[in-house]
Amino acid sequence: MKFIEIDGKLGVVNKTGKIMFFLPDEYRGYDYIKIEDKDFRVRDGLLKVALYMNSENDDDVIYNGKLSGKRGLIDKKGKVILPIKYESITYFESEDGHIDPELIKIGLDYKYGLLDERGKIILPAEYDHIKDFGDGLLEIELNRKYGLVDRTGKIVLPVKYNEIIGFYKDDKKKIVAILDGNSKIVEIERN
Repeated sequence: MKFIEIDGKLGVVNKTGKIMFFLPDEYRGYDYIKIEDKDFRVRDGLLKVALYMNSENDDDVIYNGKLSGKRGLIDKKGKVILPIKYESITYFESEDGHIDPELIKIGLDYKYGLLDERGKIILPAEYDHIKDFGDGLLEIELNRKYGLVDRTGKIVLPVKYNEIIGFYKDDKKKIVAILDGNSKIVEIERN
């Protein structure tokens, strides 16, 4: 994809030369704009867009009051799905390196959240860490306290525990949740 400027508006042009859409006016004034979709293909046709002020490698550099290296999601009709303000947008990766195309991890001000494959926020970017816990659960951390959410962002265990450990007993996932030195075993029903 390439860009074309017409009457001061920046348009995104596909391989055949057809203008797909114009970027919203709020994203004008950047020297380098990159559609990062070669490594990021979302089922519903979302494009990961990165805006840079000087070159494509100027992440987190401020030029004329604008922060370079921000990313967002725009659909192929030009509708902004996720504002171009995030430091990172990547597919969620499990501890074993498995890429999950149904979950998108976003980073904003050193906090992390999750989107579904359509770009809908299912977990706001307010957690210090998010990692795979297994069995469709994700461990979230905030201020050195831990909790669990499912893949839809629903809270399974609130973020209040010092440690969470998972194990299997009688073919059922059990979880030991430790709060201020006291532990309890929590059994989570999974379908």
